[in-house]
Amino acid sequence: MADYSKWEKLTDEDEDDLDAAAKTRAEYQEACREEQEAVEQWLRRNMSQLQRSEAEQKGKDPLAPPELIRNSQQPFRKASREDLRALSMLMVLSHFEENETNLTRHPQLLDLVRHNRWMEEDPGAVELLCRIHNLHMKAAEDKGRAPVAPKQEQLEMRYRHMCLSAINTLAAPKKSMNLAVLTWLRPGALLAHWPLHNLLQTPQRMEPVEERPGLDEFPGAATWLTYPWEPQFDAACSQIPQEIKDLIRHVGQDEDAREVLFVRIGDEHMTSRDAQLLAQQSLCGLNSVAKSIGWTKPQVQKNMFRMSVMVDCKHLSLRNWLPCARCLVGVIKAIQPFVSPFYDRMAGLIAVVNAPSAAHSAWFMVQPMLAESTKEVVQFVPASS
Repeated sequence: MADYSKWEKLTDEDEDDLDAAAKTRAEYQEACREEQEAVEQWLRRNMSQLQRSEAEQKGKDPLAPPELIRNSQQPFRKASREDLRALSMLMVLSHFEENETNLTRHPQLLDLVRHNRWMEEDPGAVELLCRIHNLHMKAAEDKGRAPVAPKQEQLEMRYRHMCLSAINTLAAPKKSMNLAVLTWLRPGALLAHWPLHNLLQTPQRMEPVEERPGLDEFPGAATWLTYPWEPQFDAACSQIPQEIKDLIRHVGQDEDAREVLFVRIGDEHMTSRDAQLLAQQSLCGLNSVAKSIGWTKPQVQKNMFRMSVMVDCKHLSLRNWLPCARCLVGVIKAIQPFVSPFYDRMAGLIAVVNAPSAAHSAWFMVQPMLAESTKEVVQFVPASS
């Protein structure tokens, strides 16, 4: 039977907070609807221009560079009013300004695509957005066009950027194989892989091997990793390239007698292609710390919370934070089935130092992968500290 007793303890202040949150959501939804209407009109206007050009050019994009024009050029979708309404909402939900993120909106994006499967299944949908973006870019460069008020010019530029965001949202899951967005291409891939924990996967080159003794105690443990109880573990650690070892390493004790695991974020090697090596090095570093502590299972009270993890983000930037975050999620996903139960509560502090603004976006992507006991000890420390 469901227990509703917690709701009986709500105070007037709690109710006010709930009312304020509901009001904020309603205001946000209303703002989205208003912007959707404006974007829909913009799409309709530009699509009308495209259709006129289509009739004149017999299906070829008149604004495409001559060397790219082909007889087989993909036709764009002849979108209905309902289609344009859906595309306009896609533009609104997928777009974000600099130093912001659209990751919090992925449930709405999923729901939108689920109800409009043609967005992914019909390549003409992306083609339509690309043609509109191209048309608008050419129009903006036309020096012979009628002058436009500065405020309207700024608005048109925003719509163009929103159009590009929607293109990326639809095209990236199929095109960005090097970012480990997909493990295979097939219809429905956007819906199958859009959730963050599925979209950001470990490298494609990993291959399963036959089961090994000890793994059955850790359901879901990656079979391509070598674990501390295995005879070949030390050899596997010694074979890791030095540049990877430098990113995750046990560096001794701090002033509180905690064993310190140093992690450097933002390095050129912190990408999906090196995620396998980084996952293995993570186990090597954790094992070194555990040996120094005398870590055992079940845990001994005196050994709990005796690891300090220092995460140095000084090399993280707006340019590289997303590949780094994808890499981190891949590493965490690989080691979590073993690390979460075996090293639970070994960390007493995870200090994130030298963190630029981009680090908070990366943290937003990484934290859903972490256990509650891990998130409780994470602290963002100013560089001066």
